[in-house]
Amino acid sequence: MKHSRPVRLTAIGGAIASLIATLTVAAPANALHTNDSIIFDNRVGLSDGRYFSLAVGQSAGNFATDYSSAVATEFVHLPYGDDHPLAGITVRQRIDTDQTHIVLTTQNVVWAWGSNESGLIGDGTTEMVNEPQRIDFTGTAAATSPIMEIGLTTHAAYARTASGRIVSWGQNFWGQLGQGDATDDIRTPHDARTDHVGRIINMFPLADSVLLETADGTLWGFGESNALRADYTQTGLPEPVPTAVPVTAYDFGGTPILSSAGITHRVDEGAEPRRSNLVLLTDGTVWTWGQDQSGILARKVPNVQYPTPRPVLSNVVDLRVGTLNAMALMTDGSIFTWGRNVEGQLGIDLEPTDNVDTQQRAAPQHVDLLPEPILQISAGSEHDMAIGESGALYVWGNNGESQLSDQAPDTRAIKPYRVEPARNARTTAIFAAGTASFVTVSTKPNAPLPERPTLPSKR
Repeated sequence: MKHSRPVRLTAIGGAIASLIATLTVAAPANALHTNDSIIFDNRVGLSDGRYFSLAVGQSAGNFATDYSSAVATEFVHLPYGDDHPLAGITVRQRIDTDQTHIVLTTQNVVWAWGSNESGLIGDGTTEMVNEPQRIDFTGTAAATSPIMEIGLTTHAAYARTASGRIVSWGQNFWGQLGQGDATDDIRTPHDARTDHVGRIINMFPLADSVLLETADGTLWGFGESNALRADYTQTGLPEPVPTAVPVTAYDFGGTPILSSAGITHRVDEGAEPRRSNLVLLTDGTVWTWGQDQSGILARKVPNVQYPTPRPVLSNVVDLRVGTLNAMALMTDGSIFTWGRNVEGQLGIDLEPTDNVDTQQRAAPQHVDLLPEPILQISAGSEHDMAIGESGALYVWGNNGESQLSDQAPDTRAIKPYRVEPARNARTTAIFAAGTASFVTVSTKPNAPLPERPTLPSKR
């Protein structure tokens, strides 16, 4: 089961509200390909002013405010006032794509902002939204039953209710909304057709599809067929599955899924999309399947199709996925990475070249240049962040939008760099979102650090 602790967003000095507080993840939540689902912790108060949150990188659509500059090259306070939509709320879960951001509060309210090209804001339009906007669930199961979790694929959004129902909105060309058809996009929340599957207790978004776990342990799914069934061939074409069907091909050795990630990507503009799927199981193994690109599936031979899920790594407590790269936090605090590395996002000190193929790694690589065990990780589109046991912050990967700050090399960091968001402060939480980075720091010498995730007992 996924566990959550909330974070309280409060004003500092009546002018600035914190976006992120100290973070303890008991189990990793669903991670979309460009960043994370975050579970927050509310144990740390902000009233003394010694805990504060900062951001760096591309601000447009990411900072949830009309920030004065398109890019923040140094870590800056977020200018949230008491009248900001996020001021004073309690966040339970946050999920993101490159430029779309959605949060679920403990008050059973969902806020969204950023890019709306796929209708993920849920307001019936495709217009950009700079500040958080409340999603209206009137007429859906979420109007009468609390929302337990939210999820994202590349083009669709989901909410699972306490009553065991799924509400969906966004693009629907593969039937990924579960509405019984695969035609029109639905840009406001509607109930998915899941009455026939029983009570749903977990959902796991993949690439243009979603897996649903019912109370009896059965897996169901709807969306793009290749992610749901292992019966396609090298030349087989994907088909829409607009109504939830049993997914009997994947038993993952009988072990439940803990978190999931799906990547939809194109080799060239206008090319047919390729879809890659990764799941972390409750026993700490990572399984992958789908159409590999740049080694993202860690199956040793890149850029081919793998229709059947197979384990690729064990002893993993957290899995984070970028655009075409992945990062795993191990039980001992070490990190392994794999996939594309053209911006140094694997952190393995490999000099960039014009040959993309020489930059990819199709098997997990140990990031051996980190000087200490790691407590927490986060992945943006093409950059990574990690907190060490000392409270130090390490970053690497693309810095083209200053998402690593001006303390790192100008365009990219091919190995981990230690950066200091604030003088004489330790980092207590991190969150990478697309081409931006968020941190919470404390000037207290004994400020509690995040706990390394642990694996739950088998359900």
